Amino acid sequence: MLGRLIKQNLFAVISQLVPLISSAVIVLYFSRILAKDDFGILISLLSLTSFFASITDLGTSNAIIKIFGDSMHRKDGSAGFYIKYFAKIKLIMVLITALLLFIFSDQISKYLFHDYEYGFIIKAVSILFLSYSFIPFLNGMFAAINRYEYHSITSVSINILKILFPLLFLYLLGGGLASIASGLIIAYSISMFIALFLAYKTFSNKLQYKKPKSLNTTNQFLIYSTLLMWAGMLTSNIDVTILNYYKGPTDVALYNIAYAVISVIVVLVPASGTFLLSILTEMEALGKGELQKIITDKVFKYGILFSIPISFFVFFTSNRIILFLYRPDYLQAASSLKILSIGITFFFISGMCNSIFTSKGKIKDLAYISILVALIALAAAFFLIPIYGHQGTALATLISGIMSTVLLGYASIKMLHLKFKLIYILKPVLASALTSLVIIFYLNAAVKNTIILFIIAGIIYVLLYIPMLDDDDKKLINKLISLFKISLSLH
Repeated sequence: MLGRLIKQNLFAVISQLVPLISSAVIVLYFSRILAKDDFGILISLLSLTSFFASITDLGTSNAIIKIFGDSMHRKDGSAGFYIKYFAKIKLIMVLITALLLFIFSDQISKYLFHDYEYGFIIKAVSILFLSYSFIPFLNGMFAAINRYEYHSITSVSINILKILFPLLFLYLLGGGLASIASGLIIAYSISMFIALFLAYKTFSNKLQYKKPKSLNTTNQFLIYSTLLMWAGMLTSNIDVTILNYYKGPTDVALYNIAYAVISVIVVLVPASGTFLLSILTEMEALGKGELQKIITDKVFKYGILFSIPISFFVFFTSNRIILFLYRPDYLQAASSLKILSIGITFFFISGMCNSIFTSKGKIKDLAYISILVALIALAAAFFLIPIYGHQGTALATLISGIMSTVLLGYASIKMLHLKFKLIYILKPVLASALTSLVIIFYLNAAVKNTIILFIIAGIIYVLLYIPMLDDDDKKLINKLISLFKISLSLH
């Protein structure tokens, strides 16, 4: 069981990590070849595509993992019906939204970018998100049955193509943003067809279309899942839109540079949020409550063990990280990175709690809490962003993560009857604090290469933590060593 969990989590992490690496590559490369304003517009193009994809999702991505996944695990014969039902709802919303965006592109451009000149960018968004919207839908089907190898194939394809085609079009056609947008449209379209092919291959002979006795529970789940999705959107894409409106594309670029670094780190924290949701859903469907409890406890423990030192290290080396990854004129982004680094552990725990609530079918409670958090974060954004710009956006994001962790964390512990173990937090905090002192007083001055600095800091952290290893840690280490030996023998 542990071996299967580790293997599927690896695929799940790859699925979520690849998009962030791709985004980091886009940021690193295009921030160098485009003017700051054009780079900010490119980031806005990608952000708006995700924004409208979230609006039109209507909770179907979560519903697929929970409801379709439940049906597949219980083998009740209704899985195919649910997919058709969700697909019809999503298709209608996507088509209507895309049409409105295309028709009113100039007006939206004037409002967002204060110029009709970028109407073509909004038209590109309307076409882009037609393809992009269905990729999470199809990936949700793979996640529902824990086939993350297909999820990772789809993720790798879209994120390689969305780099290659814009660069190819830019090289062949020139034209700056217009060529980049055209390349993205081709890349997303090809990726959607790859995902469709994998879905057909995986499910063509496995789905049954028996209509369930009632759709009341399904419709309620969709409604609250939609509210949940929109609440998440308010605390992510909306912040960037507000920042664009009040401060402009340059601040958008600075914030996204910092956020890209944090996003990659959060995804690396075990275990992937989507993976945890699918595993907990499977355990719920099969009535394995005790196993749910054990898995959640271990994920919390090792997520904390990983995220706390990273939070310390990024906070104390934010200037170095920005200078290592980006041009010197982006150094201002270090202040936003420092703020966001405080939230790494909170973002991880918040995502974990979302998976617990959804797997338990507590989507209504989760939606209400998330809306409350979103409204608080939105109020903070409107107050902070006009004053502090990209730093205000980072603060609003941090507030969102902290509030979500506090409100959802206590309820999750009660729901699964977990015991809160303060030692899980104290040990990594102690080792991280001591390592940070070494960074501040010695490594920062003595080690010029940022990668080497992080490697040395990581080694020091591990050495400091070794005396604090418990029996569970030793069992996990032995299991990982065994899996590594098996994989070597297979090759």
